[in-house]
Amino acid sequence: MRLFAIKVKGKYVPVVGEVRDGVLMGKDRLGRPVRMKAKGIVDFGPLKEEFTVSDLAGVDLEELWEVGEELSLDEASELLYGNVDAVSKARIFFSALGSPYFRVDGERLIPRSEEDVQSILKREEAAREEENLREEVRKVLKGEPLPIVEALRAMYRGDREDKRLSRIVAGDPDFWRKFLNAGHITPDDISAEVRALMQENRGDFSGKEFEYEDLRDLPAFSIDDAETEDIDDAITLLPLAEGYEIFVHIALPYAVVERESEADLLARARGSTLYLPDGKWHMYPSDAVRRMSLMEGEDRPALTLRVKMDLSGEILDYSFHLSLIRNRARLTYRNVHEVLSREGIWRDLIHVKNVLRERRIKAGGLAYDHPFLKVKYSEGEITVSLLEPNEATAIVGELMILYNFLAGKHLAERGLLGIFRIQEEPPPGKQPMPSDPLYLLKLKALGRPVRTSVKPGPHRGLGVPYYVRATSPIRRYSDVLNQHQILASLKVLPPLSPEVLERDMGTALAGELKRHKAQNERRTHILLHYIKRKGRVEGIVSGRRKVFVPEILMEVRGRDLPGVGTKAPFRVIRVLMGDGTAILEPE
Repeated sequence: MRLFAIKVKGKYVPVVGEVRDGVLMGKDRLGRPVRMKAKGIVDFGPLKEEFTVSDLAGVDLEELWEVGEELSLDEASELLYGNVDAVSKARIFFSALGSPYFRVDGERLIPRSEEDVQSILKREEAAREEENLREEVRKVLKGEPLPIVEALRAMYRGDREDKRLSRIVAGDPDFWRKFLNAGHITPDDISAEVRALMQENRGDFSGKEFEYEDLRDLPAFSIDDAETEDIDDAITLLPLAEGYEIFVHIALPYAVVERESEADLLARARGSTLYLPDGKWHMYPSDAVRRMSLMEGEDRPALTLRVKMDLSGEILDYSFHLSLIRNRARLTYRNVHEVLSREGIWRDLIHVKNVLRERRIKAGGLAYDHPFLKVKYSEGEITVSLLEPNEATAIVGELMILYNFLAGKHLAERGLLGIFRIQEEPPPGKQPMPSDPLYLLKLKALGRPVRTSVKPGPHRGLGVPYYVRATSPIRRYSDVLNQHQILASLKVLPPLSPEVLERDMGTALAGELKRHKAQNERRTHILLHYIKRKGRVEGIVSGRRKVFVPEILMEVRGRDLPGVGTKAPFRVIRVLMGDGTAILEPE
């Protein structure tokens, strides 16, 4: 029997056999039969004793390379082993195939130049180091706290570049999800994508001149959270003999930042203000926001909706006005009842809210009374608080829906385009009761897809035939575009063409979506750190493997759960930052 090397799919493999009549017959290293023409094979010679084909590589050929000459396999075997036999030649041959020292040409070894050898050795060392690095990364993704974690955290934040680690990360589209799930990030670690959005708008700006109707004598007031800086809206309610005259005043950004100014273009690209637990990054320059905001005691330009309504909530007349107003009182959701009760209009506001809501619900809409979650992170401290819905939040909500409905109606009836929010499918069920422990989840389940269009359509979830967003122009650019079209109806600006409106809508909504995703990511991470620190939470079983945690308004995973609807204390077993959830089990 003889020992050969044959090529299989471009790679040499050893075979033990014989050549008969120009045909090689034998077996490969796995004992499989081989039969092929004896062409292009390397014959190492006869085997002197029984031989099992195995891995023949692994011989260090540096000593042979230092000879500095081209060698035949016989010469190489003689120099290295002091004899010439088939197994020795085969070992040298297969070692040379992967060696940095030689090229193989048939049965001859061609020495490489020293420059080539050093280059190959460096590449091999780098490959070994990278494979060791890959092994470390695999361990990190399983949760091991190795030193490399700090480098990966820095990459996640965008604070460090590392070519080798970047190649490894780029090779796994799911890498960062796995890294986050492994529990390696801290509350201080903000992703590079989110940090890129945490920038001030520093564009230049100046306002546009308008003529205003002086409404500063109206008793306007705002209702907001105590910490709100950008006050978009204020309200005036005047009781009449058979109904009400209602004024909803909305801030007018163009009076401070004119369209197509540098600051306006930056605001359009942003799409919205960025709200994070770590702070706020305004859509407009901070100084412009202060000048737009309907601050208490300050004269401010506004786009005012004036509505005459009877006691049943029927709209008798409405109109939009460029106005100059003065916010008489900056009220909060907690003190508005006391202040307006003294003014004698609290009961009227409650009545207006009730009749507006009743009409929407009768038309198939829903009442969205849900708590608002405030999440803050500063200097290592996480603060979570809930603003429970009350009559004040409901009043503001209904009046803003009224404004947005009438703004949409105003545009549609005048043939002007806007950014309409359309929900063509009605809610698939009945309004849940606020007393239901799973009220928020059930209300969310009633939501149907909403699409945006420059052409009008109904919003069945709200129970209105038209709906645009126009009440938050300081913090959302789509509202600015709708406000522009209303101003065009008042003949103070040219309307935006369909092409321009669709272009600007696409830009603004893309920026808004990017910030919305960033807000959700950062907020979710902080909330998960919050419950991880606590170790236990109160929850309500909301599904076979789901638990709703009212304290953070989140539904997370659970195991070994009792029946749906059960309230119980739960242990936090694990948080999965990459999946945006946690795993709980009953105590």
